[in-house]
Amino acid sequence: MACIQINKLNYSLPCGKVLISDLNLSLNPSFYSLLGDNGSGKSTLAKLLVGELLPGSGTIVCEHKLAYLPQLTQITAAGRGQTVAQFLAIDKRLAALARIQAGGCAVEDFELVNDNWLLAQQTQQQLAQAGLNIALEQACAQLSGGEFTRLQLLKLLAANPDFLVLDEPSNHLDSAGKAWLTQTLREFNGGILLISHDRELLMLARQTIRLHRGDVSLYGGNYRQYCRRHTALQQGIERRLKKSNEQLTALKNRQQASAEKAQKRRQKGQQSRQGGGQAKALLDFKKNKAQAGASGRLKQNSRQQAALSEQISAAKAGLEQNVRLNIKLAQAREPKQSLLTVENLKLPFCGDNALNFVLAPGDKLHLSGVNGSGKSTLLTLVANSFSASPEQVAGIKLRARPVYFDQFFSPLAFEQKPSVNMLDALAHFCPRLGESQSRAALAALGFRAELASKSLASLSGGEIAKLSIAIISQLSDGDLLLLDEPDNHLDIRSKELFARALADFNGSFILISHDTAFLRQAGITRQMSLS
Repeated sequence: MACIQINKLNYSLPCGKVLISDLNLSLNPSFYSLLGDNGSGKSTLAKLLVGELLPGSGTIVCEHKLAYLPQLTQITAAGRGQTVAQFLAIDKRLAALARIQAGGCAVEDFELVNDNWLLAQQTQQQLAQAGLNIALEQACAQLSGGEFTRLQLLKLLAANPDFLVLDEPSNHLDSAGKAWLTQTLREFNGGILLISHDRELLMLARQTIRLHRGDVSLYGGNYRQYCRRHTALQQGIERRLKKSNEQLTALKNRQQASAEKAQKRRQKGQQSRQGGGQAKALLDFKKNKAQAGASGRLKQNSRQQAALSEQISAAKAGLEQNVRLNIKLAQAREPKQSLLTVENLKLPFCGDNALNFVLAPGDKLHLSGVNGSGKSTLLTLVANSFSASPEQVAGIKLRARPVYFDQFFSPLAFEQKPSVNMLDALAHFCPRLGESQSRAALAALGFRAELASKSLASLSGGEIAKLSIAIISQLSDGDLLLLDEPDNHLDIRSKELFARALADFNGSFILISHDTAFLRQAGITRQMSLS
């Protein structure tokens, strides 16, 4: 019996773009991966399944318990004020345990504990198994993106759901975190819908769903099996399209040759009529017979052309055409002196080890380290140091204005209003650009025509990442880029293009990423670990 039944589901964006069209799908308690380019509607479908969005029409029937991990897992304002125990909703039971251990005898406390006397130890053990070396009383605001993602997953699993809907759960996770996630997904006894661009995670799926142009195709098997089958299907369509085009060309050539031959016969008949060589009645008979034959051939050719044209249209509809992308960063000014000097810098909440390093012009530094080691904290301090006083950020000397987008795209957060679109955001960060230049910059990232007017509030994580890249690519003073997991949310093709653009960039950057393939392509010249 299906866990989730989707019938004739439709959903369109306010700008008119159709994301989901007459979708019918049954999801059983199996492991599904959901593939698609950025902006194809994957996150929208996830939100429709869990009830965060309402469809334009159609129904979703689900009588099972769902647990949902959204794509952008930044800590909310409410979450920042919570401890780990409060976020996990065990703080009241822990407080009751403490009162009982102190000699309290309140009935309410014993009811709250419910014989779970080892709650603190068991929860701490679960945190350790997830690679989280954190205390229950620690503030969530002190957690890194990867640590908070793992904490959210633990909270979801503690609710014993029947079906997990996970939107890019490996974003922000270090190698240990991803290993834990992989093991957790393997051991989960229920249904899973995984949205991801992580090829290692996609290999775990038993069914693969492809969302493209509002419709879905279901493939059996994991990502590798999907790639083989999808490639074979596309190659088959290309062969049919080529054959149909060749047949149509041959048919038109035969029709042209037949028309030319008929024209010569008509000219010869006119000459015979004028010369009087044959009886007029016989010439009229031949003429009528030729016209009838030509009319029959013309009708037959028209039917054949219509059939071939229909075959060509059907083949073109099934042939996936990728939108051409062009990611190129503005060239830096190539300063002669070092851009950044860090001396005896101690990061908050990250131990007593002091940092010392110099970033020279042209350096492309990969900053690595486990979740919680201080990578994002370091970039934030460097970014803030440009406008801060030396006393505020002692130990950091910055000689270039940095271009910084954090892992949650916070610079775009103030624009999260339905009335603010991508053109508005680009104009805010790059005021020197005219509208035509802004549209060209967005078109290079795949946002053409009306898509450039999509509101920021309606963008997927991948689309926000692409918008950030568009902004960075137009900033002419970008001598130093501070990039905190910029590849998160990007689809595989966009990730490869962005890595190539970073490799071609003549300036300097500090890059945080856990994707080894992305790092290999990004032109890294230096490594530094905070672990």
